Amino acid sequence: MRCVLLLLLCVGCSQTPQEAATQSVVRVGNGLGFAGGVAIAEGHVLTTHDILSEAWTGRLVSGGGQVVTGKVVGRDAEHEVALLRTDGDGILAADIGSSGDLLKSDALVTLVFDDDGNASVRQGRVVRWQYSGGIGYIEADLDVGRNSAGAGVFGPNGRLVGIYAFKVEDRAFVLPIEYVTNGPDALTASLLGERSDDSAFGPTRKSAAEHQEKIRTKLYYDALVSEYSYSGKSLIVSMTMLDKKASPSRVKSIDYVLEAADSAHERRQVAAGSFSRADQAWIEKSAAFKKIREAMADAYGELWVQDMLDPCDYGDLRVRMATGDICSKTRRGDIHAVSVTLSDGRTTGPLTIFNMADVCGGSGADQGNGWDAAWKGMGADSSTESGAKAGVGNKGKKGKKEKNGKKGRRKRRR
Repeated sequence: MRCVLLLLLCVGCSQTPQEAATQSVVRVGNGLGFAGGVAIAEGHVLTTHDILSEAWTGRLVSGGGQVVTGKVVGRDAEHEVALLRTDGDGILAADIGSSGDLLKSDALVTLVFDDDGNASVRQGRVVRWQYSGGIGYIEADLDVGRNSAGAGVFGPNGRLVGIYAFKVEDRAFVLPIEYVTNGPDALTASLLGERSDDSAFGPTRKSAAEHQEKIRTKLYYDALVSEYSYSGKSLIVSMTMLDKKASPSRVKSIDYVLEAADSAHERRQVAAGSFSRADQAWIEKSAAFKKIREAMADAYGELWVQDMLDPCDYGDLRVRMATGDICSKTRRGDIHAVSVTLSDGRTTGPLTIFNMADVCGGSGADQGNGWDAAWKGMGADSSTESGAKAGVGNKGKKGKKEKNGKKGRRKRRR
């Protein structure tokens, strides 16, 4: 009788956060890189919006070892989330919770994967709510590691409360799940039905919408904000960065690697080498740096600015490779990724290129054409800030990332 009673009591017992994360969080790979994800319903997974294109199949692996493939069936550009449909049902869907119920110091749990695919549970706590760009985020002291954007984050009751979005210094910022699931225009509305904010989260959404300013972050030497574009003749990578006046890395060797992966996720190296001085350009951004310095001094003090910013220049370091040299080595249907590494070890990490056919098409994008038209290599005088502005068009902006430290991290624009 006692055994029967215990069995009845356990029916409907909720999972621990650790169990939920292990069963529902996945690694989403595209053959050249990976991100996090979480099963939101049977046969459907949420992930970060730029790990896969609509035409590309991802390989999904859960912490429990289940393997399925998935394709993009929807995107939410504002919140930078994509919805995938999988070819199997081996990954258990998370129970959806309410982020509005979270209190300061409540426990949060997620699952992260290393480069070899090994999974580990990470735990942290709620620090506070933060507003940025009209969106409310859960700030947490949660160690998410690298390449975890899109991973599900679970609250104390084992229910899904959010999606890991980005990191600022040592703090993780979690997008509340309500931004993805609630409202008539929600990404999952056709899948889960229309859901409404509860009384706990509704006021948070309303208050966040009134705060359009972005989260202020410190500008560090190790940070690179990277993007690529292309002209009719070049693939160009631009890195917004600090550079030491006494020993500038922009005048030293800069290396690149271009890789590709096919539909079976077989990876190969397309090209590698160092850029010539003529294919390196530095665009000084002194006016922007002055404003940044003033803001940093106001936020962190004059001494911090003198130590961290004053020894440096600030600008865009751009490098280009001729498409004629690389396009003959590419294959239609593959995806590609270019990585640029400076002499001091700072790197862009892989910038994924899904549209290599466009890069090799010969017409170029407005942005890349503008960059190339205003090009002044290191052998000539550097471009001015006004020259940089002239090179910005309204199309062709691609793959923006921030790399924090030599290993790097994904920045929210994301």
